[in-house]
Amino acid sequence: MFSRARIERLLGSLLFRIPFAALLLGLHLAAATTLGTQRFDAPFNRAPDSAPAFVDVTNRAAQNWNRLVVARWDSEHYISLALRGYSQCPRMSLKDRDVRPYLPTCTLSFYPGYAFVGYLASIGGRLPIDYTLLGISLLSSMTLLVMWTSRSITSRLGVYGAYLSLLLFNAFTTGFTLVTIQTDPLFLALTLGAYIAFDRRWYGFGALLAGAASGIRVTGAATGFAYGLALLVMTFRERPTSPLRWARRGIELLLPGWGLFAMMAVHQVRLGDPLIYFHAHSQAFGHEVGLKNDPGILLRSIDLPLHEGVFLVLMMLFLLLTHREAMKKFDFGSSVFWYALVATGLGIAMLGSFGLSFAGMNRYFLLAMPIFFGMAMLMKRRPLLLAAWLAFSMWHYWQVDLCFYTSGPGDHSLKQCNDGHWVGRL
Repeated sequence: MFSRARIERLLGSLLFRIPFAALLLGLHLAAATTLGTQRFDAPFNRAPDSAPAFVDVTNRAAQNWNRLVVARWDSEHYISLALRGYSQCPRMSLKDRDVRPYLPTCTLSFYPGYAFVGYLASIGGRLPIDYTLLGISLLSSMTLLVMWTSRSITSRLGVYGAYLSLLLFNAFTTGFTLVTIQTDPLFLALTLGAYIAFDRRWYGFGALLAGAASGIRVTGAATGFAYGLALLVMTFRERPTSPLRWARRGIELLLPGWGLFAMMAVHQVRLGDPLIYFHAHSQAFGHEVGLKNDPGILLRSIDLPLHEGVFLVLMMLFLLLTHREAMKKFDFGSSVFWYALVATGLGIAMLGSFGLSFAGMNRYFLLAMPIFFGMAMLMKRRPLLLAAWLAFSMWHYWQVDLCFYTSGPGDHSLKQCNDGHWVGRL
């Protein structure tokens, strides 16, 4: 009655996969709501009758932008971009200029793709923009989680391996990001969707998805690069057989970067600088991209409240120890995609965050899906290691990363999420 084959058929059915994905997202939402209420007296929606809006578009942020408990930190900028766009940016070229005076009302240091999708989905701002962006995140995350247990993954990891890797992904210290108003859910769904399209040889469709990912966030360039490289490898291994197919493949090889190029074109036309995002981000956060000989950066990454340095070491160790097992049953083209994605994505994230003591790396590791594949392959035969990792990661999820996120900016987050005596000695 409960044979292994029958259980695997059930786990592979959409009738199970969709409710299971919904359950995981529901647990994340419940965790955010519960923690927000308990520690910060913040219900899920503290202003149900007042959607985010600009009383005056010259204000720094939209009124009530953070009324939802899942709208914190960077959500302010995506909500502002969706409502205000670049209407308050100067009508002149910003090339080689100090843009810091304009940043309070001209959001240049954040990618506009997610906000633009939200603007369209809200029917030009007619629907509440925070709920619209949250809906995009939830739909994206649902799609991501359902795809994770698709044939393209289970055929390589096994049904149980795929589900275990999905559990490890959601139990990771920043797994709650799937239900927040941030770029991660849409970006991750586009990335995994691009891989599945590649695996099924829907090369044009996959290139469109990879290109869209490249326009959602800076690490999205890794998706476009990984897809283009994998497709180039497949082209050499399985050469097109006619001039028409060669022409089609040429187009497919150009598409993985369309989102990034579109954003740069808009910035050139509107702001006179196709690289304005990179210049603005560097000026806004007061750091340079790259590595430098400063031991204090590494020490701070361990000592700062989110312990990004600790997770950086742990996750890189998991990657080094398990990547061969994780990729063992993926074909050559798929392996090229995953290795290029992890190397480029984490490389961009580490170079960009090094000067900030790796701030944000706990989130950026969600991009490195093969690490979770490898962790599943390692831990499915080691239940004590699995239990220990889940306990540690989920504890850190609740006590540190989720607490820090729901608190929002300010010193009160340290007082509520960390020991008060320790905070007093900072």
